[in-house]
Amino acid sequence: MDIRECLPRDKHDFEAVRKLNQFSDVELKVIIPELMEWLQDGNWPISKPVENLLLRLGEDLVPHIKDVLQTQDSTWEYFIFWWG
Repeated sequence: MDIRECLPRDKHDFEAVRKLNQFSDVELKVIIPELMEWLQDGNWPISKPVENLLLRLGEDLVPHIKDVLQTQDSTWEYFIFWWG
């Protein structure tokens, strides 16, 4: 199964996150940018489960967090720093 087929399709797609949790960290690294997009609004129901999934990846997130900071999207930046 292609991991990209398991990406969430909407802000309520908890089933997709459940499926993604079954993939290894190495496999998840490929879709970090797509998963980061689900953190653009921490009010989305899927935001927290995606956050928990991403936090498994630790330091591999650093370049992607830097990318978010370069977007100058203050809402996205806020929710990135609001983690935890």
